[in-house]
Amino acid sequence: MPEYCDGNWALNQGGPNPQTLYGALVGGPSQDGSYNDDRHDYVKNEVACDYNAAFTAALAAIVESM
Repeated sequence: MPEYCDGNWALNQGGPNPQTLYGALVGGPSQDGSYNDDRHDYVKNEVACDYNAAFTAALAAIVESM
């Protein structure tokens, strides 16, 4: 398996992510509005189904009502 497919390898690399997921929502900023794009801060930076499922459902409802 190539090293870039290993999650730990990607987590510990500097620079941009080796795989980019465009359009996905992440946890977001703190209560005070601060945000640090850090791979190790999963609370603010993870892409999770609960964030994205609700967003996708809201968009589907808007499209359906048109």
